[in-house]
Amino acid sequence: MVGRIGFRERVQNAINNQTYPFLKNKNEVKDGEIDQFYSVTKKVLGKSPVYAISQIGMAQNPLRKMIWLLILILGFLASFHEAYRFLKCFLKYPVVVNLHLEKERNLDFPAVTVCNLNRMKSIYQRCLVPNISLESCLHPGLTMTRTTLFMSERRGLQSCTTQLGGKIDKENEANFQFFMKYSSLSEDIRKEIGSRGKEFIKHCSFNGKLCSENDFLESQSLRYGNCFTFNQASLNVTKPLTVSETEYWSGLELNLELNYDDYLPLSSTVGARVNIHDPNVPPSPEEYGIDISSGFETSVAITQTQEIRLPSPYRDHCVNYSDEGPYRHSQGLCVRYCIQKINYKTCGCADPTLTSTTRLKTCNLTNANESCCLNEVLDRIFEDKAACDCPLPCVTTFYGEKVSVAKWPSEASFFKGNLTKSDYLRDVKHLRKSQAKLRVFYSTLIRKIYRQRKRFLESEIFSHIGGELGLWLGLTLMVIFEIFETSWYLIKYFINLHANHNGKLQCNQLYN
Repeated sequence: MVGRIGFRERVQNAINNQTYPFLKNKNEVKDGEIDQFYSVTKKVLGKSPVYAISQIGMAQNPLRKMIWLLILILGFLASFHEAYRFLKCFLKYPVVVNLHLEKERNLDFPAVTVCNLNRMKSIYQRCLVPNISLESCLHPGLTMTRTTLFMSERRGLQSCTTQLGGKIDKENEANFQFFMKYSSLSEDIRKEIGSRGKEFIKHCSFNGKLCSENDFLESQSLRYGNCFTFNQASLNVTKPLTVSETEYWSGLELNLELNYDDYLPLSSTVGARVNIHDPNVPPSPEEYGIDISSGFETSVAITQTQEIRLPSPYRDHCVNYSDEGPYRHSQGLCVRYCIQKINYKTCGCADPTLTSTTRLKTCNLTNANESCCLNEVLDRIFEDKAACDCPLPCVTTFYGEKVSVAKWPSEASFFKGNLTKSDYLRDVKHLRKSQAKLRVFYSTLIRKIYRQRKRFLESEIFSHIGGELGLWLGLTLMVIFEIFETSWYLIKYFINLHANHNGKLQCNQLYN
């Protein structure tokens, strides 16, 4: 039909007549969208709750925009720097220690371990003489052989350097042989030739009530022989005894029979070793304790102190030592077990003078290479080149000790009417040589508690970072949410605008 215009021509005419002006030119359309997006962004920034951003959005002067932009960047850098410093400090997990004093009506009494300074009766010294079997040694009626000996630590008796050259002191060599023979004995044999509880503990009273050797747990020490512990926690007794008074009659009183006539020549001091410790921790008289002398009454006034630590990741990385798990019994036993493992790994044998729960091949200390190797292991541990994973316990209870000594017994208290003066003086002198008296009691029922606490709580991360953002940028939690909302709005607007732009360009290409 003449004069009829088709649909395509009408659309083209409409475009040419600017019915759709936004499709006139590709570059013009793009420039218009940029201007529109810039205008919307400027309005949004001008209404921002962050003052620096709002000034950037409203400023007409480019220099003023740059100044406020610099201020905003500096604020971000300052806030991030302070937040980084806080997080760096927080991740070190610092602690603060609070001291708290508690007045108790009933305070747990400590465990008290006593050992005779003479580890072995002199009548059994023949057990350590070469070419005499233990069976014949323990059989009565044999002739006793005496040797002057001096007992010391392994490194004091025999060092690897003395074996490499020079002359060896004969007396020191004899002492070393004695020590080697004694340390090679089994615990059962050492128990048999040492002090017995019934003869060692002549008198016992606690809180004014009598006790006996049956109330003591026996243990073995390589240095002191048989030791006896009062109030030690065990499978049968898990709750320690308590006291409610602070005078000496409310604590433990012991009369110890030292049997000085049975002392070895190497035992230069007559007395007993006393170790006061936590009832839940095995005794360690070699490491901690005091020596009391015969012929004296030794009074030990104690105070209780507890240290409560925080577990990992805090600085002490403490653990709870128990009979189960990787950390057994106590930190001291853990260290000994660790040293023996390093000894065995490095030297192929364990130190026979270091008691532990391990059953490893022991070193021959007369062998220079093995003796030097054991010394090198200890040196490496002291220099922290071979660390032992034996952290501090989470709860440590220890006791402050104030010791006073008085001559005991007095002649007046020992006098008996049916004895002559010379007789009872002789008995007093004998008693003073052979016995020692011990009193252990609390001087106060106030317990000191040092408790570690977290310096920063987890919630303080948000409060500290929020404080820095508020100080440097004027940001709050609500403002941050608003910024996220505005950012999402601008992103969504830009995506929609870009999508409309592509669609209109395709339409323009189709009809051109």
